[in-house]
Amino acid sequence: MAESLSLASGEQLDVKPAEPTTGEPSVASPPKRAEKDPEAPHGRRADGTAKRGPGGRPSKPRVVSGPSEMPAVDKAAIAKEATETVQFVAVICDLAGKSAENTALRADAVVLNSASEALGGNLAEVAAISPLVAKFLTGGGKFAPWAGLCFTGYQVAMSIQENHRNPQTAAAIVAATEPQQQENSDAGSVHPEE
Repeated sequence: MAESLSLASGEQLDVKPAEPTTGEPSVASPPKRAEKDPEAPHGRRADGTAKRGPGGRPSKPRVVSGPSEMPAVDKAAIAKEATETVQFVAVICDLAGKSAENTALRADAVVLNSASEALGGNLAEVAAISPLVAKFLTGGGKFAPWAGLCFTGYQVAMSIQENHRNPQTAAAIVAATEPQQQENSDAGSVHPEE
C-alpha cells in the first residue's frame, strides 16, 4: 500500500516507505587517494605542468632556549641610585620653577622629592624580578613590586597634574615647605660662634 501526502494546493505526492535497516549505521568509506603521478610526484600546477619540489615555505628549525640567567641585583644600590636620580630631577624642577617664577614646577619638585625614596625602592623591587629592568638599570607573588611602582608613580603623576591645574594648591605646597627647606639649609651649614 503506497502512502501519499497532500499539499495545500490539493496535489497528492506518493511516498515510498523506508526500507528496513539492520540497526547498523551505514558509514561512507573515505574517498580513495589517487595514485601518485610518476611524472609529477609533488603534484601539478594550475596550468598542468609538474612541480619541481614540495610547495610552501621551508620549515625553520625550532630553537628552544633554556631559562635566562637573572643578573645579580643589588637592591640597595639600585634603590639609592634611583632615589638620587629622582631627587636630582626634583632639584632641576625647583630651580626651573624659581627662575621662571612658576609655582607649579616648584610644587612638582616637592612631590618628586617626597616620593623619591618610594620610587627608588619600588624600582629596585621590579629590577629584582624583571631581567629586562635589571639589565637596563645595571647597564648591561611578583605582582607586588610592579603594583607598588605603579601606585607610587600614579600618585606622583596626579600630584604633578594638580600642581599645574590649580596654582593655589601649588603655591600652598611651596609655602608649606619653604620654612622646612630653610631649616634644613641652616642645619647643614656651620656658623662660627662669636
